[in-house]
Amino acid sequence: ARVAAAPGGEALPPETLNAMLLSWARGAARRHAGREVSRAAVTVPPSFTQSQRRALLAACRIAGLEVLALVHDGTAAALKYSADRLPFASLAGPHRVLFFDMGAAGARAALVEYTR
Repeated sequence: ARVAAAPGGEALPPETLNAMLLSWARGAARRHAGREVSRAAVTVPPSFTQSQRRALLAACRIAGLEVLALVHDGTAAALKYSADRLPFASLAGPHRVLFFDMGAAGARAALVEYTR
């Protein structure tokens, strides 16, 4: 499949268009970090098929990114929350958090239980 990048423009494969977006994001990350960014954990919706995952991996390769892991976006939110906000040392028992993602394409929820 090919997608026109602009009306009347050249038709490009979706992987190439995604690689263009990833290249832009990689440059923004480099400017923010002050150093080269070449490796990334990439989030994907749980509904992505294997074919969509392979296409995303191809786009990352085109953009010069080494993918360390494909992570469901709910899992990524849970990991970020636990790293930034969860006081593991003071957990007396299970700690449950509901992550709710209300996106343009639908809504997803993930209930995560943290234990020490």
